[in-house]
Amino acid sequence: MFNSNDGTTLDKAALISNVLGMNMVAQTLSERTALVDGDIAVVLGTAELRFAAAGMADTTSVLRYTSSYIKRGGHWRMFALQMAKRAAQ
Repeated sequence: MFNSNDGTTLDKAALISNVLGMNMVAQTLSERTALVDGDIAVVLGTAELRFAAAGMADTTSVLRYTSSYIKRGGHWRMFALQMAKRAAQ
């Protein structure tokens, strides 16, 4: 499940389709913190995403994210993701 900053939600298939439709040319992750308790983990951080469009200047989005993971069968799997525009600093 993905929750966006505009209040919309997407299931796994829709999120993957949405990401594959983007022309993302760069991604930088920073300020990451991981909290782990047994088979549950939460990762918080900042993602700077750069997108390209033909004939236009690249655009950049800076987002704060919270992702939750669950360990199943010895593998970590993302369970949910929340992203929102980072407040101006």
